[in-house]
Amino acid sequence: MARISANKDLGAARSSLPSDQPISRREIMSKTTHRLKSAATATLAAGMIAGGLIAAGGARAAETFDATCDIDPDQHQPSPLIVTGFATGSTDVPEDREVDILGYAKNLGGYSKICVVGQADKRGPAALNDKLAMDRARAVAARLIGAGIEPQTLTLSSRAEAFGDMAPDWLWFDGSRRVEIIAMY
Repeated sequence: MARISANKDLGAARSSLPSDQPISRREIMSKTTHRLKSAATATLAAGMIAGGLIAAGGARAAETFDATCDIDPDQHQPSPLIVTGFATGSTDVPEDREVDILGYAKNLGGYSKICVVGQADKRGPAALNDKLAMDRARAVAARLIGAGIEPQTLTLSSRAEAFGDMAPDWLWFDGSRRVEIIAMY
């Protein structure tokens, strides 16, 4: 779901009311709130459906990194989409990345396998980071399914700590809290 600006909502709320009537701020806020709740409900519903499909085995979930998801430069695969901006300890997909995910999903129709690899930074215990990374992958997979990607083409996995031992413990940054979407032939 794309971030909806207040001005856009205000204009939409005004345009849905008869033009010959004065518009109170309360009416505008009520209509804007209703539109935002509707959008949030649709996103939640897509996530719940996707979660059910994933839980039912529609999407294959590997608890650790699936080595078949490594990018092969000889295969001329498209560039992966790297979804960054996850808050520390959060699985909420950053709102400003929703449009990127939906746009990328539109070009994934011909691929037999789509890897969704969750990652976390090095803070906290490795087991917790593995679960957090997998939950991030599930959250992004829900967006892909909501965008029309067939669940059986998805493979979910976790690279618990994005850069593993290559980065020192004190190096935490937004780029390590991410999900990679990789299309495979």
